[in-house]
Amino acid sequence: TTDTGTTDTGTTDTGTTEPYTCADGTEIDPAFACDDDLDCVGGDDEIGCGGFTCADGNVFTDTDICDGVVDCTDGEDEANCGTVEPYICVDGTEIDPAFECDGDLDCVGGDDEIGCGGFTCADGNVFTDTDICDGVVDCTDGEDESNCGTVEPYICVDGTEIDPAFECDGDLDCVGGDDEIGCGGFTCADGNVFTDTDICDGVVDCTDGEDESNCP
Repeated sequence: TTDTGTTDTGTTDTGTTEPYTCADGTEIDPAFACDDDLDCVGGDDEIGCGGFTCADGNVFTDTDICDGVVDCTDGEDEANCGTVEPYICVDGTEIDPAFECDGDLDCVGGDDEIGCGGFTCADGNVFTDTDICDGVVDCTDGEDESNCGTVEPYICVDGTEIDPAFECDGDLDCVGGDDEIGCGGFTCADGNVFTDTDICDGVVDCTDGEDESNCP
């Protein structure tokens, strides 16, 4: 038998691993998350990794990444910071968009963890958005009430007070749905968008009826 001399092309089987999606929407190889290189503009692929390790061995916290201060001797903690738009908290404070839905209450009032599909405590217990900053300690370490401050509530037409983060979140939290009025339209779970006047008008527009779900 003669050796054909076939050359290995070196093609790598990428499998079906989901990419890591950066805060700006860019997709990168998931292996680049938490590898101590800022692959995403803004460095969010290194947020929540237990600290950022510089090439010189010094270790800094997540908040030192792209904060405008050079901590690593080679400046790598500020190397790919770009102009990613910040997440704006209800009280107007701007935070790194990577801190949204990361399981920490970075905004006073915790609105950066609202609409994230539930809040997971360090002990593994999962609670709903409404358990954040509601005055009741649910997590064993109290983190669901850890940065609640004095953010003013949203006051519904009927006088009920709700978390201001629930305004314009696509759910009718106030009876009558006034927390979704003036939000540029109401988006159903099925993706259809209707005007404010379609909320609680007696006509079901969303396939699951959510536009009429909490009406007087």
